[in-house]
Amino acid sequence: MCCLDVIVRDVWFYYRKGAYIFKGANTEFKCGRINVLVGPVGGGKTTLLLLISGLIVPQKGEILIGNMRAHQIDRKVFGVAFQNPDDQLFNPTVYDELAYSIRKLKNNFKEDVLKIAKRFKIEELLNKRVLELSFGEKKLVSIASILVHDPEIILLDEPTANLSPGKKRIVMDVLIELKMKRKNIIVATHDISFAEKIADTLFLVRDGKVLQIDKKMNLEDLLD
Repeated sequence: MCCLDVIVRDVWFYYRKGAYIFKGANTEFKCGRINVLVGPVGGGKTTLLLLISGLIVPQKGEILIGNMRAHQIDRKVFGVAFQNPDDQLFNPTVYDELAYSIRKLKNNFKEDVLKIAKRFKIEELLNKRVLELSFGEKKLVSIASILVHDPEIILLDEPTANLSPGKKRIVMDVLIELKMKRKNIIVATHDISFAEKIADTLFLVRDGKVLQIDKKMNLEDLLD
């Protein structure tokens, strides 16, 4: 599949009528880059990821992927890892979780499952019950589970939460590898150190807008 840019065009969105989270938001996320969203709690970062994935639809405006609207795109184009892995993981074992999406796409999927587990260094967890995992382990499994089928657009919400420095390094290295494969990677985070290290492009999500910002700005001031 070709490299897919994401265009946000005059997007207005609310959960409760009149209480707009986005008010005419415009921006563009380029493929082959790690696009990082920062901003205060409640600013709309998670909502923006959901809009891009097509899981929710704006009341006004559109999000375009290629020449199609996001909610019209085949689901396998997206890989979405939620902020809380418990909202995402539902299979009994780690192996079942990693195999869930790819077994629908190909018959011989075991090699893919083992490969992604090895990349995230979670091979020893494959036979464990998901309920037995720590939050950090669940976080890694949730990210691995959405990458196993090789999506073109990767949306990650707080991917480094509760991860040790070593596990954060694994996530960073994987994202850099995916960037080299011309994936479109969009990450929402409050982890300033991670954002500064990994971002090719930074976006501030606040006050109903999405603004590209200079990487040299003091990010701590933007999160208040």
